[in-house]
Amino acid sequence: MLAVMTPEQFDGWFAYYRLRPWGDDWRRSSRTTAALINTIRETTPRDKAMKKEEYLDDDIFIPAWSRPGESPAEKEIVLQCVAADAIEGFGV
Repeated sequence: MLAVMTPEQFDGWFAYYRLRPWGDDWRRSSRTTAALINTIRETTPRDKAMKKEEYLDDDIFIPAWSRPGESPAEKEIVLQCVAADAIEGFGV
């Protein structure tokens, strides 16, 4: 890594990541939302007759279509290729 990036460049990118993190937005948003809801559930007074609430998993808010290695953009590209292949004479 040192052949490609200086320690100063790494520090700069790390500082930028702390300000504007990149990566899987769904996973990051789901983890934050689940933590917030779990905290609210813990601190909200309840009637003793109510059953105890289960904690939400970190990935509870990740949509079913978001599978590892198959992003919405990848699905859209596949659908467009299938549609293009269906057009007679396309790409010939």
